[in-house]
Formats: sequence, structure tokens, C-alpha cells
Amino acid sequence: MDLKKSILATITASLIVSSGISYPGLLDVESAGADTLSYPVQEFRFGIGDTDRSITLSGTDGGDYLSSYTFLGERKQKWYLNYISAGVYEIVSSETGYVVTNDNGLAVIAPDVDGANQRWNITSVENDFEGYALYYKVTSNADNSVGLTFDADSNSFSVDTYTGDMYQKFRLNLDGLEGFAGESCINGKMKAGTIGGLLGEPVFCDTVEKVVAALDSTEPKTVVITKNLDFVNQAKDKQRIRDDKTLVGSYAANTITDCLLRNDDFWGKDARPSQNIVIRNMHFHGKYLNSSGSGQLLLQFYGVRNLWLDHNSFDAEFAQNKDNEVGKFVWINTPANGWSDDKYNGYNPDYITASYNNFLNRYWTFAFGSQNKDTSRLHTTLMFNKWEQCSRRCPQYSNGYDHNYNNYHTVTNGSNPNKSSQVIGGEGSRVINENCLFEGYKGNELDPDRNSCLSFTDSGSYTADSPSSTPAPISFKNHNSDSWKVGDCYGYHLIAAYNGGNGLKSFCNTYSGSWNAYSKIRYITDADCADYVQKTVAQPNLKSVEVGNEPVGGGKTGTEFNTQLNYMIINKGSGLSLNFAENSGVQGEKKTLFVLSGGENGYYRIIEKTSGLALTIQGNNNGTALTLAAPDGTDSQLFKLVQNEDASFTICTKGTRDKSCIGITAGSKSSGAAAVLWSFDESDNQKWTVEANFDPIKGKLITLTPKDMNYYTGWGLADSLQIGSTVFGDRNVTYAEIPESLLGSEYVQTACDSKNTVNDLAEIYANEAVTLYAAFDARVEKAPKWLAEWTKTDLTVKNSNEVVFELYSLSLDAGDTVILGSNGQSSGCVNYTVFAVPADEKIIKGDVNMDGELNVADVVLLQKWLLAVPNTHLANWKAADLCEDGRLDVFDLCLMKRLLLMNGGLYEYN
Repeated sequence: MDLKKSILATITASLIVSSGISYPGLLDVESAGADTLSYPVQEFRFGIGDTDRSITLSGTDGGDYLSSYTFLGERKQKWYLNYISAGVYEIVSSETGYVVTNDNGLAVIAPDVDGANQRWNITSVENDFEGYALYYKVTSNADNSVGLTFDADSNSFSVDTYTGDMYQKFRLNLDGLEGFAGESCINGKMKAGTIGGLLGEPVFCDTVEKVVAALDSTEPKTVVITKNLDFVNQAKDKQRIRDDKTLVGSYAANTITDCLLRNDDFWGKDARPSQNIVIRNMHFHGKYLNSSGSGQLLLQFYGVRNLWLDHNSFDAEFAQNKDNEVGKFVWINTPANGWSDDKYNGYNPDYITASYNNFLNRYWTFAFGSQNKDTSRLHTTLMFNKWEQCSRRCPQYSNGYDHNYNNYHTVTNGSNPNKSSQVIGGEGSRVINENCLFEGYKGNELDPDRNSCLSFTDSGSYTADSPSSTPAPISFKNHNSDSWKVGDCYGYHLIAAYNGGNGLKSFCNTYSGSWNAYSKIRYITDADCADYVQKTVAQPNLKSVEVGNEPVGGGKTGTEFNTQLNYMIINKGSGLSLNFAENSGVQGEKKTLFVLSGGENGYYRIIEKTSGLALTIQGNNNGTALTLAAPDGTDSQLFKLVQNEDASFTICTKGTRDKSCIGITAGSKSSGAAAVLWSFDESDNQKWTVEANFDPIKGKLITLTPKDMNYYTGWGLADSLQIGSTVFGDRNVTYAEIPESLLGSEYVQTACDSKNTVNDLAEIYANEAVTLYAAFDARVEKAPKWLAEWTKTDLTVKNSNEVVFELYSLSLDAGDTVILGSNGQSSGCVNYTVFAVPADEKIIKGDVNMDGELNVADVVLLQKWLLAVPNTHLANWKAADLCEDGRLDVFDLCLMKRLLLMNGGLYEYN
């Protein structure tokens, strides 16, 4: 049974048995996003390398590709993991519930079908200056040599060979985590953010024993509480939280009473205390006083580093007593000398964030420090916490760098008889306090020890006599100047402490503490909380990246080809033509003809005309041979012809999303060298000239005679568009589009020089009745004199540079002659071509097979020809031109079918 499905079934059964209720949020993980799970699954953002961009959905439909954007705070940038096995995950979009999928080299989202292309390895590849994993590679579990790769040119992600490039490295930033436990900079060096048990297996616990065992495991884990639990009888030395753990409460049950959870070994046996811990959506409750009359120390962290306490609720039901009640909700420090774990006295805590927590009814509440007096560490951040009826140490800082902002302090029923100092700056502390709100604590809001506190400053904070009083700015004298700047350490968002309405009080009352639904757990970084934000400080030390609009997936723009023509494919590096020996693609002297079929999204099937077989590349690896196979509709037979700056073409393959193309092995110029797939490198052996072939009629219709020609180079039957038989000058022209009526024609191509003389003349002699067509550059405003007797038609041709040539016609009987001249221009050089076709004979309309009548065989033949069925030839194409527009298309086929139904369908025209 799949682990993720097993886990879901376990959650369902546990919640139904333990709570006795139906839980509508338990939907299939595979069918929706994070809001359908039974607990607040850890969402995160994929930071791209050292940039300020994160992986972002381009759309919410299956098949939409992964893109990137700077921070948005929207769900399209949020992801979570389905744990499959150790190191193997599905990466799930919180927005859609779809999973990241390798779609033939392009990273997209798609419905979860448990495909091999939907499972990924996430592996640390580079540590920060403290030794914590900063960058990860995301490689395919099916092929670990390829991984997610950011393509800035197209702002998308491919799945390419992993090389260690910065655009193949990713940062895992837990959603909502800011401050020192998050991605931060210390003395200009980037520190990785806390991830807890993100990469570990979820374990669902409904007993104290299960919780203790899971937290004490040496493997990364997410420990989910599914039943309210009482720890009062659990031994205090058996409540260890080890490295890489997330403790999280389910929506249905998340209370732990009277715990003594800690991160170090009570007896000091380990080399160091545990670190990288996340605790979310828990309700920690203090119920009993111990024998000395003191409440339990619910969470105690000694020498912890990388700790995030988020969206938790803390409360106590016993009365406050400052003399006896020395326990606290949270204690973060180093062990004192003489304690059982004093081995860790020199290992200071560091990189801590406590956010969106709710603290209710405790005298001694929350304290930080280091009992060894070291002031070089203990970077702490507290924000968006609600403190109600808490009397002292809310919090107390000692010996560290402390950022305290947007915390809301209030009292119950208008007053707190035990109120005392709230934010305390103790010995060795450097406190920056911003935009906090105090109700009922006037005179006790901020309390630096001005003898031992290194610095304590405040800005933007407000105070009021009671919750019903109107707040006013705190009157506070800063203690010493700031020795450090928060903006150099991390980015963060500030709410106004008081603005008369939508301020800090409203936000903390709405979002602080543990909750029973996905929709209620929100962060100030979420887009739907943007109206609260007064000020945003940008994350330092991340690079901005300009992205382009190149085709997604590395695709290139293909050239459109006339599928009615035949083509020869000639390698630029060798000058030899593509042909086949024993079904394998090689280059040689043989001029093989191909037809192009399709054209959808720029891809064509290239079909050898004689055999009707399609060029095929079975595989996407370098060196895969080009072969011939029956057309089968697969991507292995789809090619895109991309024109290069030198007018040659690169033949890219759809199977590689245009990342590889057809070339000649080892760049060989020898006949018989194999044509193979290879990564695009712009070499000449990967470039091809694609020359259309007229499939000319046999025999000469006309004869060319020189008359005072200075540059005559000979002529003959055309075997390609770029024949090289110029009359004047030395330039050739390649046509990309010609009318159907000129297929099979005989032609003379010229490349006129700049002379406007009568000396450069040639004479055409008609061997039989013919119609001549002269293709002349439409940009020439005044036609030369020798065209005076020709008739301008509505037909045009177009060359490979998109230049339009207008067609002039002239009819000659057998034995007639006509003079050709130069371009008639005083400057510039203009090519023109003269085409010769047989004079129109009496033709039976529709009789394309020339059997003397129109019948079903003609309709079938034309239909096959229009569909480009290999080896289909029209004996008389003009008979099918019923629209009389010089081309064949489906409209001619419709008229042919109509004629077949009328009077036997036998018609003649001249």
C-alpha cells in the first residue's frame, strides 16, 4: 500500500475513533491542495539559487508549466511534500493539489497518478557558513542524473542533466517564517532557514508513548498529534526532541498538558544539544503545580539552534504566584554549571523565531539568555505574538541580538493585578523593539537594564491604560545607539501598532495561536493580509534576475513549409545530402526527396517520398541514430526546422523539446557518415539547407540562346529551387512559396546586376506551345522595358526572406521567341526567374488521372494528394483546379464531388 494513502487512512481512523466526529476536511491528498489535509502540513517556497525568485505556478490546470516570480505571498508559490520513502517525495502544489511532473523534460503540474516521473529526490548540495544545508538539488527519482533546472530565458523549468549550476540549486523556505530562524544574514553571510522535519516521514501519534518515541528518533520526522495528551506522569528525562523534528497539532486535537519537552539530553550524554526544530499549531496547557508550588517549564531549550515556534497557544489554569510559580511557558538558555546537563554550558542557543503564538495567564512567561555570559550569539526574533494576562518576562532577553516587533500585550477584564515589566532588556542584550501595542501595562511596557543592557531602542510602539482606552505613542528614552541593523539580517513586514482600525490588535486577535482549520492559519506574508502591512523591509543579499519570453521548455520557433512540395536536405558541413542506407540515416551523394507532413506547433513529420517511411529518432540521448519507420503518430517522428541567421536550418526534435537536433556524427564530411541526435552546439554539421524540388517535367519546353550576355553561366532543367544557373550576375534566390500552377515547371533563374543596358540580353525559343511566367521583385516600382508585352497576373511567389515577387505571363506558340533583359534599374540588384509550363490543352474537368473521364477514382486520388499520402501523383493537376486560382485545396475537392453528381461529371474547358 502506498505510504501516503496509508497515512491518510491512519489519520482518518484515528480522528474518528478519538473524537467521535465526522471530519469533512479529510479528502484524498491526491485530489486537492493543502487545505484538505487533517493538520497544517508544512508549506514552503522554493527559492531559486541565490536569487530573489521562487518557483511559481504559471497556471492552475494540469499540464501548466512551472515558472518563477519574486515574492508574491500567494498559494501559487506554496508547496508541500508527500513523503514516499527516505529521500523520495512528491512535490505538491498547495493551490491545486497537483504534483510536479517531468513531462518529457519540461517541469509541469499534473494530477497525481503515482508516476515515476512524479517522484523526486531532494538532496543537500551546499552548506551555509554554520554548516546547515543551504542549497538543495531536486533530481528525478527515475533518473538521478537529471533535475529541476531554471531557464531564465523562458522563465520556466526544464528537467536537464544536473551539473551543479546555481540555477539547479534551491532554497527551502518555510512559508511564513521570518526572522533569525529563517533565511537570514549574519555579518553578510547567508544562513539557511530552519526546516525541522520537512524532509522526514510524517508520524501520527495518539498516545504519549508514541509522541516520545517519535521525537526521540534520530531520523527527520514530522510528528502529528491526533489526540489530546497529558504528560504529567511522563518522566522529565524522557521528553527529548532530537534534531530535524517538526511537532505539529492536528486540526481536531492538539493539546499537550504539563509537558517538560526539551532539546538536550537530560544527563549531558550527547556531543551537543538538538537543533533544527519546528513546533506549530500546538496547545500547551499548564494544569498542575508541582510539589514546590511551581508550574511546569513546558518547553525548555538548552543550546538550541534554528528553532521556530509558530501559531501555538500557551495557557495555565492555576493562579499566578510570583513567589512560587517560577516555571515558564518557554525557557531558552544554556544549562547552569552544576546541572545534570552542564556539559552544554558553553554551547549557546542561536537563530530563534517565535511568531503568531498566544500566551495566556502566566506570571513568568518567556525568557532567553546564556548563563555563560557570551554575547556573540543568541539571535532571536519575536513577532505577532499575543500576550494576555501575562505579568513578567514577555519576553526577557539576555546576552544576544534581539528583534521584538508587532507583539500585542493585553489584559483580561480590563486589568492585571500582577502586571510587571513586559519586554525586558537584560544583561548583555541588544534589543530593537518596533510597533508593539500594550493595553493595561502603562509604565511597565519596556524595561532595559540600563546598567547591563548593551542597547535598547523603540520605534512606533503604542500604549493604553486598558483595552477600551485609546492608545498613544509610548514615551521611551532609547538606551544607547543601535550597534546592528535588522535590515542587514533579514526581510520582514511591519503592521502599524495602532491606526484606529485595521492594525496590530485586529491582526493578532484574528491569527495568533493554534487553530482548527487551514483557512485560519495565516501569515503577514500572505497576499490576503496585505492590507495590514505598513512597511516592508526587503530580504538582503539576494540577486535580481531578468527573465525573458523565449518559448517555454527551451522550444524554438520553427519555420513554416509548403507541405505540397518535395525537399532535399543537405548538410552544411559536408555539402552532402541526407539519405538512407539499410534504413539508417547517412549523408551521401544521393539526392533523396522528402515531403513534410503536419506542421502543428511548428513540428513536421519528414517522410521519405519513395518509401513513405518517416524519419524517426527512438530516444533522446546523444548519439541516437536517425532511422526510418512507418508513421506512427509519436513524438519520436516530430521535427522542427529552425532557421539560423545564415539561412540554414537546425532540425530539432520534439522528444527533447528542441534541446537536441540532428547532426552528422563527429562532424564527418565523408559520404556514409551517420546522422545522429546530439545536443545543440551550433556547429555546421548540425545545420542543413532545405531545398524545395519542383519535380520537373521531362524534356525541354524552351531553349535559351545568349545575345550579348556578359555573365551567362549556362542553364538546363531545374532540379531544385536554388539551381545556380544564373543568366546575369552571380547570385541565386531560394523560393519558399510558389503557386501550385508552377509545380513541374521548367525555369531559368537570373541574378541581375545593376546595369540598365540593352547589351545583357538572352533569347528564349519555345520548343512547343508554352506559357511563360516571369517572377519580378514587387519592390521595383517601374518594370523594365522587356516586360512591356507581358501581362501582370494576380499570382505571386515569395522567397526565403519573405520578399514578394509578382508574376507576369506571356503565351508563346511553338517556334516563338522572346527577349529577356536585365533588371532595368540604375542601381541595386534584383533577381527574377522565368518559369515555363505547357500551354493549356483541352482538359476534362476533374480528370486528374487522365483516363478520359471524371469518376470516383479522380476524387480519391485528389483527396490522397491533399492529405500528402506518400507516392501520390496527379497526372494532370490543372484538371483539379476547379476554382481556377492556380492552386489546389479542399475547395477544389468539394467542386469535384459536386461535378461527379451532375450529368456524369464530364466537362471540358480551355
